[in-house]
Amino acid sequence: MTWAGVFPATTTKLAADGGVDLDATQAGLDRVITSGVSGVIVLPMLGENAALTQAERDAVVTAAKEVVAGRVPLISGLAELSTDDAAWAARNCQRLGAEGMMVFPSLGPSARRPRGHCHRLKRGDRHGDIGQTGRVR
Repeated sequence: MTWAGVFPATTTKLAADGGVDLDATQAGLDRVITSGVSGVIVLPMLGENAALTQAERDAVVTAAKEVVAGRVPLISGLAELSTDDAAWAARNCQRLGAEGMMVFPSLGPSARRPRGHCHRLKRGDRHGDIGQTGRVR
């Protein structure tokens, strides 16, 4: 699969109480899709990704998959402390419906070896292959 075009990194909308506002997040995704983007990225690195719980991140990917409804590819940001955690999170996002991952270098001890981190994810060491192009398969 080859992707081309504009894939905006969208924001996760938050309610006044700090919780995730899934309705507003879905409305924002629908707005950019109907404007003609080629795909969407949820949970980008800069912003809410690191501040959300795993359950909240799961809810965002699930809600995004629902509103995207096959109209464009759905990509999720992947920023974890270790390569093993990143491999687990990639598989989890795949299970929830993400079609690809925007992988960031490890935020933990693997940060000293970003090339190794990305190569291990590509090869699927320990937790399975997430694809040679970064596409979850």
